[in-house]
Amino acid sequence: MHALRTTVALAATGAAALIGCSSGGGSAPPTVSRDALQEDLTTKLEDAGATANAVTCDTDLVGEIGNESRCTLDLGPTSSIVALITVTGVEGGVIDYDASPEVTQQQLEASVSALLSQTAPVDAVTCDAGLEPTVDTGTFCTVTSDGVPVQREVTVQSVKGLLMDYTVLPVLRADEVATSLTDQLESQLGARPETVECTGDLQGRVDATVDCTVTLGASTQDFVLTVESVDGTQVNYGFKPKT
Repeated sequence: MHALRTTVALAATGAAALIGCSSGGGSAPPTVSRDALQEDLTTKLEDAGATANAVTCDTDLVGEIGNESRCTLDLGPTSSIVALITVTGVEGGVIDYDASPEVTQQQLEASVSALLSQTAPVDAVTCDAGLEPTVDTGTFCTVTSDGVPVQREVTVQSVKGLLMDYTVLPVLRADEVATSLTDQLESQLGARPETVECTGDLQGRVDATVDCTVTLGASTQDFVLTVESVDGTQVNYGFKPKT
């Protein structure tokens, strides 16, 4: 199977310590400024071998467990992410935090467009949602090339620190599957089925399946279609009667 794969960050930050400063009375929690947090993340990225075009955090990080800040890491057209920073511990003026990656819908659309443009012109990309840092989850994107829209499935393959790896695979809509199967059956049988109805889309992954019901004359037969290979936008499948 040929899949387009990309990594949307190159950092491996688990927990990191920042020195905060308090203002006012001694009861005020320590706080790390946006500038200091941005500098710390930039350093972590450089230590991991990545150079950020920009790191921009929304707010200061207040040293209370559970407090959050979101930082946008611009690592290039195919690897921009949002890092969710969460305070996990506070001792004195030292703040420990975890960082987990998220990809917004806008970032994913730009990333998929840049990735697919490496092999073919892309007019536009519209995704249903962004990506959460959970393996085997994902979303769907409609990619338009030369005026022709093609649906793509984006699936998270792995997450480690701020490293999120995902693949982009084609999807055949149910109506496209029905038309394709109709043409193949007509070629094999010498007669065109009256109707072909499929239960859903066919995902562009090897061994993915979908069921279709074919009506030819007075006969009705259920078929199961199984993906055998994927090459670019081409999904190759076999089919056989369902038992």
